[in-house]
Amino acid sequence: MQVGDIRAVVVSAPYEQVRNLGRALLQALVDHDAARLQDLFSERVIFVLEGISKPRTELIDGCLKDARSISYGISVQPAALADLRAIDVSRADALYAQTGIPRGIRNDDLVVRFHPPQAQVETARRITCLATLFVRPGASPSIVGIAR
Repeated sequence: MQVGDIRAVVVSAPYEQVRNLGRALLQALVDHDAARLQDLFSERVIFVLEGISKPRTELIDGCLKDARSISYGISVQPAALADLRAIDVSRADALYAQTGIPRGIRNDDLVVRFHPPQAQVETARRITCLATLFVRPGASPSIVGIAR
Protein backbone atom coordinates (compact mmCIF):
# COMPACT_ATOMS: atom_id res chain seq x y z
CA MET A 1 0.00 0.00 0.00
CA GLN A 2 1.31 3.44 -0.91
CA VAL A 3 0.64 6.89 0.56
CA GLY A 4 -2.01 7.64 -2.08
CA ASP A 5 -3.81 4.38 -1.26
CA ILE A 6 -3.86 5.22 2.45
CA ARG A 7 -5.23 8.70 1.72
CA ALA A 8 -8.02 7.18 -0.42
CA VAL A 9 -9.00 4.82 2.39
CA VAL A 10 -9.04 7.64 4.97
CA VAL A 11 -11.12 9.90 2.71
CA SER A 12 -13.62 7.18 1.78
CA ALA A 13 -14.23 6.05 5.38
CA PRO A 14 -16.74 8.82 6.27
CA TYR A 15 -18.54 8.28 2.97
CA GLU A 16 -18.98 4.56 3.62
CA GLN A 17 -20.05 5.31 7.20
CA VAL A 18 -22.73 7.65 5.85
CA ARG A 19 -23.84 5.09 3.22
CA ASN A 20 -24.28 2.65 6.10
CA LEU A 21 -26.34 5.27 7.92
CA GLY A 22 -28.53 5.49 4.79
CA ARG A 23 -28.97 1.72 4.77
CA ALA A 24 -29.83 1.79 8.49
CA LEU A 25 -32.44 4.47 7.78
CA LEU A 26 -34.04 2.29 5.10
CA GLN A 27 -34.11 -0.71 7.44
CA ALA A 28 -35.60 1.36 10.27
CA LEU A 29 -38.35 2.61 7.94
CA VAL A 30 -39.17 -0.92 6.80
CA ASP A 31 -39.18 -2.13 10.42
CA HIS A 32 -41.16 0.94 11.60
CA ASP A 33 -38.44 1.36 14.24
CA ALA A 34 -38.94 4.77 15.85
CA ALA A 35 -36.14 4.22 18.39
CA ARG A 36 -33.59 3.53 15.64
CA LEU A 37 -34.76 6.60 13.70
CA GLN A 38 -34.27 8.68 16.87
CA ASP A 39 -30.63 7.55 16.87
CA LEU A 40 -30.12 8.55 13.23
CA PHE A 41 -31.55 12.09 13.30
CA SER A 42 -30.21 15.07 15.21
CA GLU A 43 -32.47 16.63 17.83
CA ARG A 44 -33.64 19.28 15.35
CA VAL A 45 -33.73 18.70 11.61
CA ILE A 46 -33.47 21.46 9.03
CA PHE A 47 -36.08 21.35 6.27
CA VAL A 48 -33.76 22.91 3.73
CA LEU A 49 -36.28 23.97 1.07
CA GLU A 50 -38.60 25.55 3.64
CA GLY A 51 -35.73 27.17 5.57
CA ILE A 52 -37.04 25.97 8.95
CA SER A 53 -36.04 23.38 11.51
CA LYS A 54 -38.37 21.00 13.29
CA PRO A 55 -37.97 18.57 16.17
CA ARG A 56 -36.90 15.12 15.03
CA THR A 57 -39.94 13.54 16.71
CA GLU A 58 -42.21 15.44 14.32
CA LEU A 59 -40.22 14.28 11.30
CA ILE A 60 -40.03 10.69 12.52
CA ASP A 61 -43.77 10.53 13.15
CA GLY A 62 -44.37 11.64 9.56
CA CYS A 63 -41.80 9.23 8.12
CA LEU A 64 -43.28 6.28 10.00
CA LYS A 65 -46.78 7.23 8.91
CA ASP A 66 -45.56 7.39 5.29
CA ALA A 67 -43.77 4.04 5.60
CA ARG A 68 -46.80 2.35 7.14
CA SER A 69 -49.05 3.64 4.36
CA ILE A 70 -46.97 1.95 1.66
CA SER A 71 -46.36 -1.28 3.53
CA TYR A 72 -49.82 -1.85 4.96
CA GLY A 73 -50.50 -5.57 4.75
CA ILE A 74 -47.39 -6.40 2.70
CA SER A 75 -43.76 -7.12 3.46
CA VAL A 76 -41.37 -4.49 2.11
CA GLN A 77 -37.59 -4.87 2.02
CA PRO A 78 -35.13 -1.93 2.06
CA ALA A 79 -34.02 -2.78 -1.49
CA ALA A 80 -37.58 -2.12 -2.65
CA LEU A 81 -37.22 1.52 -1.54
CA ALA A 82 -33.73 2.28 -2.84
CA ASP A 83 -30.85 0.66 -4.66
CA LEU A 84 -28.62 -0.24 -1.71
CA ARG A 85 -25.52 -0.23 -3.92
CA ALA A 86 -26.20 3.21 -5.39
CA ILE A 87 -26.53 5.53 -2.41
CA ASP A 88 -24.79 8.73 -3.52
CA VAL A 89 -22.72 10.65 -0.98
CA SER A 90 -21.11 14.04 -1.73
CA ARG A 91 -19.72 16.91 0.31
CA ALA A 92 -22.16 19.79 0.60
CA ASP A 93 -19.60 22.37 -0.54
CA ALA A 94 -18.91 20.39 -3.73
CA LEU A 95 -22.56 19.73 -4.52
CA TYR A 96 -23.66 23.31 -3.89
CA ALA A 97 -20.58 25.07 -5.31
CA GLN A 98 -22.64 26.96 -7.91
CA THR A 99 -25.76 27.76 -5.88
CA GLY A 100 -24.47 28.16 -2.33
CA ILE A 101 -24.91 25.86 0.62
CA PRO A 102 -28.37 25.92 2.23
CA ARG A 103 -28.69 27.80 5.51
CA GLY A 104 -27.82 25.66 8.52
CA ILE A 105 -25.76 23.19 6.49
CA ARG A 106 -21.98 23.15 6.90
CA ASN A 107 -19.40 22.86 4.11
CA ASP A 108 -18.24 19.48 5.39
CA ASP A 109 -21.72 18.00 5.83
CA LEU A 110 -22.33 15.07 3.54
CA VAL A 111 -25.30 14.94 1.19
CA VAL A 112 -26.99 11.56 0.74
CA ARG A 113 -29.25 10.76 -2.20
CA PHE A 114 -31.20 7.55 -2.69
CA HIS A 115 -32.13 6.00 -6.03
CA PRO A 116 -35.33 3.96 -5.88
CA PRO A 117 -35.76 1.08 -8.32
CA GLN A 118 -37.65 2.30 -11.40
CA ALA A 119 -40.76 0.35 -10.46
CA GLN A 120 -40.85 1.99 -7.02
CA VAL A 121 -40.12 5.66 -7.81
CA GLU A 122 -43.61 6.89 -6.94
CA THR A 123 -43.79 4.76 -3.80
CA ALA A 124 -40.43 6.00 -2.53
CA ARG A 125 -41.38 9.64 -3.19
CA ARG A 126 -44.24 9.31 -0.74
CA ILE A 127 -41.85 8.70 2.18
CA THR A 128 -40.59 12.00 3.59
CA CYS A 129 -37.37 10.48 4.93
CA LEU A 130 -36.33 9.21 1.49
CA ALA A 131 -35.39 12.68 0.36
CA THR A 132 -31.99 14.26 0.01
CA LEU A 133 -30.38 14.00 3.45
CA PHE A 134 -27.69 16.18 5.00
CA VAL A 135 -25.49 14.26 7.42
CA ARG A 136 -23.03 15.74 9.87
CA PRO A 137 -20.07 13.34 9.81
CA GLY A 138 -18.08 12.35 12.88
CA ALA A 139 -17.79 9.57 15.43
CA SER A 140 -21.60 9.38 15.53
CA PRO A 141 -22.90 10.89 12.29
CA SER A 142 -26.43 12.24 12.37
CA ILE A 143 -28.96 13.51 9.87
CA VAL A 144 -29.18 17.29 10.36
CA GLY A 145 -31.17 18.28 7.28
CA ILE A 146 -33.60 17.06 4.68
CA ALA A 147 -34.67 18.42 1.30
CA ARG A 148 -37.78 17.23 -0.53
